[in-house]
Amino acid sequence: MAQRRMFSKTIVSSDLFLDMPKSTQALYFHLNMNADDDGFIGSSKMIMRMIGASDDDMRLLLAKKFVFEFDSGVVVVKDWRIHNQIRKDRHKQTIYTDEFQQLQAVENNSYERLPVGCQEVALGKVRLGKVSLGKSRLDKDNEEPKNIVVDDESQTIPNPFSFYETNGFGMLTPFYQEKIGLWIDDFKLIGSTEDEAKFILIKAMEVSLMNNVRKWVYVESILKNWEQKKLSTVEMIDADELSNKASNQSSKQYKKNSVRTETLPDWAKDEYEEPPVKNELPKISDEEFLREMNAYDE
Repeated sequence: MAQRRMFSKTIVSSDLFLDMPKSTQALYFHLNMNADDDGFIGSSKMIMRMIGASDDDMRLLLAKKFVFEFDSGVVVVKDWRIHNQIRKDRHKQTIYTDEFQQLQAVENNSYERLPVGCQEVALGKVRLGKVSLGKSRLDKDNEEPKNIVVDDESQTIPNPFSFYETNGFGMLTPFYQEKIGLWIDDFKLIGSTEDEAKFILIKAMEVSLMNNVRKWVYVESILKNWEQKKLSTVEMIDADELSNKASNQSSKQYKKNSVRTETLPDWAKDEYEEPPVKNELPKISDEEFLREMNAYDE
């Protein structure tokens, strides 16, 4: 197994990465350093304990899709192949073959999870082909079988239009239909799919409802904020909220720890102390007192 690990500046210098708390960034680096030659980590819990990372740090990496976690608890670095290109003669195949078969490499060489219902196939041996109703066919240019995709009829289809009307925002007039449609198009421009954009619209209305506001103007203010941050999925929005929460807690803790009291040195106190006022009469002996009284009588 190769002992050297590299990091791509494209990934670790991005705003998406640098917006995360330092503890989350540190966890990402340590996961990379302890990954095998295919980017898999089977001891993420131990690494978290070793560096003092919290569960929130891992949740943030998962929400922002810097890593993927499998049911077995194994974690893989999404952009592993962007960070590291290991020579074939030094590369050692991962032992996590079941998890490996649940991934596919996309054009930029990063990992993606195979869609639900896809036949599990090894990376590099097959590719996703056109399918119909779960039936696969051979590619004319490639004799290897392609993935079998099964449609998931139970998948929820997002509908922000009906959500608007059934949750007290008012009648869905053509004006608001157009508004919703334009926002879907806007989020598609920053990388959302059609369904992702619809889920984001619903998410914004849910936030509005949680704040007990049923005004479209308020919903649009939420959407503008997410659009400016280029948050193109609900997962990215959730990750951003987690990041803000962690940053606020860190800021409060820092302010609490930075408050201190100082004691002035003794010499500083003495410099400003006024000398005590002496009101006592001078003391004399009995003999001196009698002598002074006799002299007074004479």
